[in-house]
Amino acid sequence: MNYHWFNHMTHLIIALIVVMYATVSLAESPAPQAVELEVISSGVQIQRGGTDTWFDLRAGAMMPVGAGDHIRTGENGRAFLRFAEVGISLVLPSTRVQIISFEVNATDRYQIELIAEGATLHRMAGSAITDYRLGAGAWEIEQPADVFGVWLVDDERVTVITAVGDLILRDTTGESITLIEGAGYHQDTRHDSGAISLTPDGQIRHEAALIAQGIDCHATIQTDDGRNLTVRDAPTIQTGIIGFLPDGDTVQLTGVAEDGSRARTRYYSGQGWVEVLALDGLCDGLPIYPLSFTETYLSVTDITERELELTRHFYGDIRDDPFFYRFQSPAD
Repeated sequence: MNYHWFNHMTHLIIALIVVMYATVSLAESPAPQAVELEVISSGVQIQRGGTDTWFDLRAGAMMPVGAGDHIRTGENGRAFLRFAEVGISLVLPSTRVQIISFEVNATDRYQIELIAEGATLHRMAGSAITDYRLGAGAWEIEQPADVFGVWLVDDERVTVITAVGDLILRDTTGESITLIEGAGYHQDTRHDSGAISLTPDGQIRHEAALIAQGIDCHATIQTDDGRNLTVRDAPTIQTGIIGFLPDGDTVQLTGVAEDGSRARTRYYSGQGWVEVLALDGLCDGLPIYPLSFTETYLSVTDITERELELTRHFYGDIRDDPFFYRFQSPAD
């Protein structure tokens, strides 16, 4: 009798231990969380994980998204991704983001993993994040800054810039690079800046500024008749005009056409092409571009004040960059 009672109690105790262990393990395991998607402007689509269909979303729509979901924006689309109280990402036009995971552990610290192609701006509370991964092509953000931006074009041109706080980036060789506040990193098939600190220029910290500073080539416009110099979107005369530069201005050169006829120059937050004959000279070693090359541009319309809280860190205020902030008056 005593033996059976003892055997019964032993099995009961073992069962209780197993249940308690499973309960503790479950409590300690990260729990999946929903990311909140807010559509700012039309031109945003979602593809739910495990499906092949893309759905159009109207401006103002809000919904939870989770692991496996894809969000993409068209040439005018923009959206916010909110990660509870620990972070927010602004998805700019012509960008695609995939949510890999968003989880919280027993100590209320979060794990975030994303993949992004295009342009994204981020504000993250690093102290509340135990594990962070943002994949951008062959590059990966391993530790987020408080405010930072990532620009990835065609999986071959990447720019990462920190506005507030420090950031750790792993490059294509697997090496970890620390970017201190105000620093940036750019790499593409024609030019590799490595990690450099941006010269203070108000609040201007974008891809074009980083590329221009890394190449560090300046020239003065000297037209024959004193007229403004035409800026085009490609290195041939048959291409579109994007603006003009005054005679006598100093420009930052970032490349040259393969036939030597035109030079690539920073134009606000983008790049444009001007006649070499209208410049007082070129620098040696400028990246060379084929005549078939055409620039791509990033711009926003009807931007909201909540978006400006992030974009100001990189593009300044509306009056600072009419090329990025399109069709909007400085008074807005």
